[in-house]
Amino acid sequence: RRDLNSFPTRRLPIYPREATEVINTAASYARYQEELAKTAGNLSYTILLILTAGNVEDVMETKRNLIAASKDPLSVVIVGIGEGDFMGMEFLDTFDPTVEDGRDITKFVRFNDYHNFNELTAAVLDEIPDQLVEYYYEQGIMPPQEEAYDHNQVEIQEADDDERTLTFLGDRGVEI
Repeated sequence: RRDLNSFPTRRLPIYPREATEVINTAASYARYQEELAKTAGNLSYTILLILTAGNVEDVMETKRNLIAASKDPLSVVIVGIGEGDFMGMEFLDTFDPTVEDGRDITKFVRFNDYHNFNELTAAVLDEIPDQLVEYYYEQGIMPPQEEAYDHNQVEIQEADDDERTLTFLGDRGVEI
């Protein structure tokens, strides 16, 4: 049995002015993991999750860093927690390919807008598949041909409704 501290996840407190540094570090990590995976004949894609209670200090600099990071195998999900001012975060989530280089890698959601775990999860993960596919498409990497499999062998598991989820979400873990 592994405890949560044994997983290769880095948790650092992020203050608004440090968002660009975190994005740049995540982009560098994504490139490194991609190179590592290539040596083994695999693919790698990184998702950065930022939990914040407010805006970044320099929205335009953060936007430039997100555009620069869009060339890397990376998506950035920003979750605004609480009743703070998130106008800057909403701006970071907008992407206009007619005036901006790169691809859309950012998704912003307000935690308080969701009443249960499933809604929040769907919102957080909503754009990831398209962002991932777009990245590999731009790299000229197409999905392999579908392998034959027996549909009768596919097992669908129930959603994880364990105590950790309910503890984390409090009343949000229950349908309202």
